[in-house]
Amino acid sequence: MRLALTSLAVAASLSLTACGGSVSPDSGRVQPSTAIALPAGVKSLDPNYNISVFAHGPSTSSLPDDMTVSADGQSVFVGYQDDQDSAGKRVASGKTTGEVIQYDLNGNLLKTFAVKGHVDGLVTVDSNTIWASSNEDGNPVVSVIKVTAGTVSSYTYNKTLMPQSGGSDGTGGLDDMVMVNGSVYVTLSGEFKTAAHNATPPGPNANPFPVIARLTIDPDGQHFDLDGDSATTTAAAYTLLGNGAAVDKLTGAPRMLNVLDPDSLGLDPAGNVILDDQAGHSLITIGNIGTPQQSVSVLDRTLNGTPFKVDDTRFAPPTGRSFILFTDNDVSNNIYRVDYKGGAFPANQGYSTSGSVTDSLLAMDYSTGKFTTIVAGVPGAHGMRFISN
Repeated sequence: MRLALTSLAVAASLSLTACGGSVSPDSGRVQPSTAIALPAGVKSLDPNYNISVFAHGPSTSSLPDDMTVSADGQSVFVGYQDDQDSAGKRVASGKTTGEVIQYDLNGNLLKTFAVKGHVDGLVTVDSNTIWASSNEDGNPVVSVIKVTAGTVSSYTYNKTLMPQSGGSDGTGGLDDMVMVNGSVYVTLSGEFKTAAHNATPPGPNANPFPVIARLTIDPDGQHFDLDGDSATTTAAAYTLLGNGAAVDKLTGAPRMLNVLDPDSLGLDPAGNVILDDQAGHSLITIGNIGTPQQSVSVLDRTLNGTPFKVDDTRFAPPTGRSFILFTDNDVSNNIYRVDYKGGAFPANQGYSTSGSVTDSLLAMDYSTGKFTTIVAGVPGAHGMRFISN
């Protein structure tokens, strides 16, 4: 179904409390602001990091999740899930959309786009186009936002069953997206219907289904397609399987994947795709994705020696000043900003948000999988991006 919506020009003074970060006259850099007080309990545990509130969402929007940076680096887009169901089911309010909101780098609201469903992933496709994926657990929708025109076109899957559904109607959705060499890849998420997956703890080969596929818009103007789909599709035709072959990043030994909860996608400093297996407590790295030279490694995550869940994982730029923005998928409805002392984060340092248990922002050792908490007290810490400054 094709949907065209006009973006809503909303005055920040009426619908948003923004931080109003200032621009330094001598450098042109956007400075953090203290216009919005930090909620009680939110604090930096490392003196090298400073946390502030970048923006507070409009009263009509809630549960901010993923974000993406505009192609020119001058604004950010944030997805709000509101009361929408993660499997695309009808909700009590009768509402059928969440929002994608565009902010400038001072935290001021620029535009609002109504997007079908429970918004889970955002990716910048070009200077005028943002894709949003909705409904991570079933009945997925892909929406294409044209920023200048203010239109949103929505697409459903071209088949009855998602490839990871295990034959169960309404099971399996889309989560995060990443663009590599002009192609968009998407996480195939949801609850996998296997006995091994439902066991406690889950057994080996719990997920024999696809977990990543290349995503395209069908020429029919109504559907999205996944590479690997055909009348005679086999699981191996997709980009990555939940039980695919991999190498243990620590030992170098062969290791079969057992992806329990495919979630966030990103890129490491070498341009490899990274997939957070949230409930599987691991980070999967895919080199040369979608090519015959594709390689896969897996790194187990630990915090103080204990496996734990994370949401987004991002890496600092190799050079230059920057700051982190991340959302709190919680009732506080905030977007936070983190600055590093001196302006430039340690080159290529990895960071992850963890909102399921630790409510924190953490630094990662990408060689060992060990994490250290740097910001604590942020319920639902979720989507994250670096902003060059």
